[in-house]
Amino acid sequence: MGNNTFIERCASPTISYINGKLVFNCETDGVEFVSEIKNADIKKQYDKEVSLTPTYEITVYATKAGYEDSDVATATIRWRDGHPLFEGFSSVVVNQQEASDTNGDATVDVADIATIISVMAAAARKDIGSESDNQ
Repeated sequence: MGNNTFIERCASPTISYINGKLVFNCETDGVEFVSEIKNADIKKQYDKEVSLTPTYEITVYATKAGYEDSDVATATIRWRDGHPLFEGFSSVVVNQQEASDTNGDATVDVADIATIISVMAAAARKDIGSESDNQ
């Protein structure tokens, strides 16, 4: 008879961006999060000019005593044309407004935000139309 000891694995964490902060969540209760943020600009510079790399790579895993560490979750914030693109996030909230991956490409970007604005505009037009009908 063999000893088949089963060690439960922590669930993979999710990464959210909420009003300027990274927020990690996990379905396994009581875990600690081990995260790292990398940016190519985070180093000592000696040149007169420094080109900034507008990309932050975020990794996190969940750990708990008696459990196997979770898989590593990754997300990226990068800027294009002065606008942030959030890749790999479970949700994004900027200034109390939630945006989400509306087209299912695992990226919250301008296309997703355009869809949300379009839906909001259509709802506003509908509300305005129903108000004028009641007058």
